[in-house]
Amino acid sequence: MIVANPPYGERLEDEESVRELYREMRSVYRNMPTWSVYVLTSYEMFEEVYAKRATKKRKLYNGYLRTDLYQYWGPRPPRRD
Repeated sequence: MIVANPPYGERLEDEESVRELYREMRSVYRNMPTWSVYVLTSYEMFEEVYAKRATKKRKLYNGYLRTDLYQYWGPRPPRRD
């Protein structure tokens, strides 16, 4: 499981840097198909830039700032008898 709270627009002034970071995250995490990934960000275009729709999305608040927790679930392990 990976849990990330990467920089987003409010913490970085350059939106293109934020977009590039999210694209890089996707290329790294793509190589770990059995992992679950959870990303907390206020960047509303995250799924579009990350190029993958979240399994589940939760609305949260970081103080006054609305954020979303994007959940990408990995495959369930096989059931043990």
